[in-house]
Amino acid sequence: MVGKTILKSERRMFNILIIEDEPLIADHIEYYVRSFFKDSLHKLKQCHSIESAKFELFESPYDLVLLDLNLNGKDGFDILHLAVSGSFQTIIITAHKAEAVRAFEYGVLDFITKPFNEQRFFKSLQRFSDCSKASQTHTKYLSFRNHLNIVELIELSGIYYIQGAGTHSKIKLKAEEKLHDKNLEKLLLVLPSYFIRIHKSFIVNKQWVVGFENFGSGKIELILQNDIRLPVSRTKFKELKHTLFI
Repeated sequence: MVGKTILKSERRMFNILIIEDEPLIADHIEYYVRSFFKDSLHKLKQCHSIESAKFELFESPYDLVLLDLNLNGKDGFDILHLAVSGSFQTIIITAHKAEAVRAFEYGVLDFITKPFNEQRFFKSLQRFSDCSKASQTHTKYLSFRNHLNIVELIELSGIYYIQGAGTHSKIKLKAEEKLHDKNLEKLLLVLPSYFIRIHKSFIVNKQWVVGFENFGSGKIELILQNDIRLPVSRTKFKELKHTLFI
């Protein structure tokens, strides 16, 4: 039986990515972001092209993306396709007012037109801050590149467990298995808190956990629905016992 989890009250630290092809404007945006969030920033980075932004979003977790829709003549909507995964919120900052309706169809949080002032920008950041307080995680899907280099989305609630496979990870779903291009350590950075590490080789979705069995001599197995059994390391067992079970 799954027990209750008590969440500690901690300051939320944000990872924010600025995607803007004009360095002076990017610096201007960065100044406003630092002024607004002050000591609540964990990471703030600039990208000046779609290619570098895509690489950064696949490699690191972000809470908020501040996106220009015209990047050296390329369409910033390519970035919004990644935002469908729900792993980050997006605020558009652009001179192209006509793109507002299309952008909101992607679920962007706000649409700021250039030129903008501090008051308008802070209003948008406040909207993001309020949204984050209401929900500590927005992630519903996990994105990955398949063997054809096409981005696919996996619904997180359907993942039973994730097994390490060297520099990759095997994702176990109800009826199939997917190979992700990130290792367990990198996936832990983007997965919500209901995914927990139980072993050096396994992460589980605790929503599927039903019990455990201790065989003695350090052999412990976590039991998931459909009688899936996974090894639990001795160092993790005490923590998991108090976290998951009454």
